[in-house]
Amino acid sequence: MSKRPTYAVFNANSDQANPIVAEAARQGLQVRAISRNEPDKSQWPNPQNIETKASDLNSFWSVFSALKGIRAAFWHLPTPLDAKSPSIWIRNLIIAAHMRRLNLLVISTSGPSDARFDDAELITNNKKLEDGFLKSGLKVIVLRPTVYLENLKTHALAPGFVQGEDLYYPPISNDRRISYTSHQDQAIAAIAALQRPDLAGKSFDISSKGAPTGDEIVAYYNTHTDANAQFKPESPTELGARITNTTGIPQIGNMMRELYEKINAMPENGMVLEASKAEKALGVKFSDWKSRMSEWQ
Repeated sequence: MSKRPTYAVFNANSDQANPIVAEAARQGLQVRAISRNEPDKSQWPNPQNIETKASDLNSFWSVFSALKGIRAAFWHLPTPLDAKSPSIWIRNLIIAAHMRRLNLLVISTSGPSDARFDDAELITNNKKLEDGFLKSGLKVIVLRPTVYLENLKTHALAPGFVQGEDLYYPPISNDRRISYTSHQDQAIAAIAALQRPDLAGKSFDISSKGAPTGDEIVAYYNTHTDANAQFKPESPTELGARITNTTGIPQIGNMMRELYEKINAMPENGMVLEASKAEKALGVKFSDWKSRMSEWQ
């Protein structure tokens, strides 16, 4: 009997990757959850399908060790605390994957990477990440999510909203619709992609179904909670200043300000995405944003 393949998920303790480990285990796949600090596998369903490993992306040998016996791996760029770390992490991953003859690498750009955003620095960086991996000589599939739906749960971006307070994020006009991507739908896409080496070299735009306005998000949340919140969007400049104060990194605040300035300059439906191409190619079905929000309760 041949040994079951093992799939690796890097940054397994992150909000993005944690649901991917859960989805892999739920589907009965053997998964290695990798993080700088070794994860506790009891947090996921079917822990018998999960092995855990600590790995430091700053160390080539640590990444090389983490990839031993792995058929395919998922990776996204963690939030860096300095400008030098990302290039080190990417270099170590690419070289280690080559030396391990990794069958497939699936990456998430963690946001859009297309030309609609003109020269926004955050999007330019996402595009460089995508192009760099696709030209790395590895077999790579790229997932390009829209704005994450779970941003609405974070204190840094939407302070107090899930506790029933007013919603100030995203900083867009209320007649603008956005297609959001739930971490759960990205997980479904990632697990499907990890098993599809025939799709190597392709990039897929992914999102949950529907494209709500800010008022529609708040109204739905109020209906399913005791909240009486309103959508009171701040300006991109106010968001940028708040992110700078929270992170202590002005570049991140400036990139967020610029991103939403570009979004506000788009046509009214410029952030509405049709993800059926990805669904068809990967053989998956994404849920609608309301269903995903209802899972937060």
